[in-house]
Amino acid sequence: MIKENLLKYFLILFGFLALSMGVAETWSLKVIVKRPYLSEHYDSLGNLVIDSLVRNRKIAVVIYKSGMLDSLSSESATNDSGFVIFDFTQWHDGSAVDSTNIAKIDILFPTTYEGIKVGENITFRKLRYQSVSFKGRQFEEITIILPLLSVNLNEYTIGAGNWGFDFVVLTDLHINELGNHDYDFGSEGYDDYDDNPYETGVPISNLWSAVLFINEQLLPAYPIKFIVLLGDISSSSERSEYQRVKTLLSNLTLYSPIYPYDRIFYIPVMGNHDAWPYTYNGSGGIEMPSSEVTIGIYFHDAFINQYDSLKYFFPLANWEETELLRTPTDITGEDWPSYYFNFAFDYHQYHFICTDFNSRHHAGWGYHGTPPDPDVYSEQPWGHTWQWLHQQISSQKMVIFDHHPYCPYFPPGSNFTKGEIHEIAQAGLLNNKPPARAIGGHKHSEETHWVLWDEDTICYAYFVDALKEGELYLFHIRDSVSFIITQPEGNPILPVTVYFQTSYSYQGSYNAPAWGIPYWDFGDGTQGWSLAPTHIYRLFTTLDTCFKVTVSMEKQDGRYLLRQNAKSNCLAFQSSY
Repeated sequence: MIKENLLKYFLILFGFLALSMGVAETWSLKVIVKRPYLSEHYDSLGNLVIDSLVRNRKIAVVIYKSGMLDSLSSESATNDSGFVIFDFTQWHDGSAVDSTNIAKIDILFPTTYEGIKVGENITFRKLRYQSVSFKGRQFEEITIILPLLSVNLNEYTIGAGNWGFDFVVLTDLHINELGNHDYDFGSEGYDDYDDNPYETGVPISNLWSAVLFINEQLLPAYPIKFIVLLGDISSSSERSEYQRVKTLLSNLTLYSPIYPYDRIFYIPVMGNHDAWPYTYNGSGGIEMPSSEVTIGIYFHDAFINQYDSLKYFFPLANWEETELLRTPTDITGEDWPSYYFNFAFDYHQYHFICTDFNSRHHAGWGYHGTPPDPDVYSEQPWGHTWQWLHQQISSQKMVIFDHHPYCPYFPPGSNFTKGEIHEIAQAGLLNNKPPARAIGGHKHSEETHWVLWDEDTICYAYFVDALKEGELYLFHIRDSVSFIITQPEGNPILPVTVYFQTSYSYQGSYNAPAWGIPYWDFGDGTQGWSLAPTHIYRLFTTLDTCFKVTVSMEKQDGRYLLRQNAKSNCLAFQSSY
């Protein structure tokens, strides 16, 4: 009783002091954000949660003073409970913000885009709610339900140069997952076909939104070279699920008619849901028997032609793949054979490594398919992926794609253990220079990135969130252009023949696209487009002449090739006079 009275006394005293000192009362706005459907999500402690709350979503709030004489704004992101609280104290003139002098509230989502149907077409705009209704309370609470047709664009930049290229990452499509997975997509069974184009669900809707958004918003504005499908493309590896994915992705186009292809290329990476075919029916579900299964069989059948397109038609230099991408092996540590989808390629100055650490075990415990956690097996004969990674690591700039993010045991029981991270580090990543970038999905949680550490730097690791929940990722690679000059030694007499060559990775690839040619200004009044030009500097009347040479990658025929540019070198020659 005495403690309660003392507490009341101090609260009254604090209120009196606050008023006497002119401390303004805070007006607060709590914004709760929800999806129009339930989804599985791992919270920051690794607990599986099924709800509609939207976490780590950027929000901006603008409040307007009565008479529209003033406005205040603030930006933040929803927390692990799907809400954010904005506090406002004073207007710019020093008067207090309170429920009686707020005329209007606008809520904006800086990274969220809403699809708007206009006739037969869909266009996208940033999501914004104007003049949101409120109740005039000192602590206001507003709930926002996101539109079904929407995407959230997340962006990362790798490097700090003035030119580059971009790629998109879509992970955990889960076509077509409904509720508790109790669903059979397409015709009956897993060895089926997509027999009903009107059969749909949230994952299909979100993939279609992503395709439309990429076509309308991203391809015209960014130099996007490819799209990575980072695993769990299907929900249960039914043939029909892959068929629907390929049908939707076939609508990816490039806005420029001069591009030599009529579509942008996507790169499939296998996830744990893509490994062992199964489906559900009214009696609880069926899966391919262990006596018949080959891990990755339907994934292989769906995408082997896509790998051929990447290898032979898309301008990727130094394409490499393991023979197990095309031919399954019995050396798996299990009683059934398996494909292993490990491959690599070069683009510009980067080496991209795609790894398949998915488990080949059966899930057990009454579950179908394979378990969610990966396996490394660095010291076993079936450690095919670890061996592949070990062979691919070099001193090049590297980006690694794997369905499972490179992090220790998060969420519990569904990712690498600390010991397995140590094995991955020992494949050659530990203290490698420059550190690799490893991008993974799988955990259906808000994106984040950090330095992965095991007594020293292993890599820079990135989590990306699920497309089935509307998340899309745009990565910007930014680097510096350089070029090589070959000229006679010393200070030669004009005329002089000089050889130039740019240094970016698909140099030497017979598939190098025509629009990848740099633009040269040779400093003597002549310019031109060329991959490796030869230029003759001729007579000048001055005793010593310095030519400032510039190479850049700029707009050509309306397409933005590489960001503005360039490097300059000064060539000093003697006149023949």
